[in-house]
Amino acid sequence: PSPGLFRNLSSYFDEMLTEFEKPRFGSEVRFRALLGLSLTELLRWEEKQNPVSQPTTGIYNWAVIERVLGFIHAHYREEVYVQDLAKFAGLSQGRLQSTFRRAMGMSCMQYLRSYRISHACALLCLPGARVTEVAMEVGFETLSHFNLSFRRFCECSPTEYIRRRGRGR
Repeated sequence: PSPGLFRNLSSYFDEMLTEFEKPRFGSEVRFRALLGLSLTELLRWEEKQNPVSQPTTGIYNWAVIERVLGFIHAHYREEVYVQDLAKFAGLSQGRLQSTFRRAMGMSCMQYLRSYRISHACALLCLPGARVTEVAMEVGFETLSHFNLSFRRFCECSPTEYIRRRGRGR
């Protein structure tokens, strides 16, 4: 990213870390707002780097997508399978997968993994965090699956992530 974007994102992440480590009234709302700003700036930067034409067709049933996202957010610590999401949404598995992918740009399971990893990152920043405990806390069934998923999303191992975060403080 450009130096300006990097400064903005660094500032947002520092503020999010402060809100997470020292919660007070309104911390959750501020954290979510900062996360939204970060994501918006990243998406706009990415669009400038690699413009993609927006689909002219494809009306999404956002109510269904929002319900599925709500289910994932509420149950991410549990075993969640595509058939569970489809049943909850009242759609076939194929229909849910194609609708979700078109609307969100990734599969339901990719979104679930990324959501779990984002929570794992926050937990790994806490003092005394243990990788195995964090993996189980965020819903991964095996440590090896957690490590593989974490490395794919963060481009480093969970242990390296802890080390890097420790140096940044």
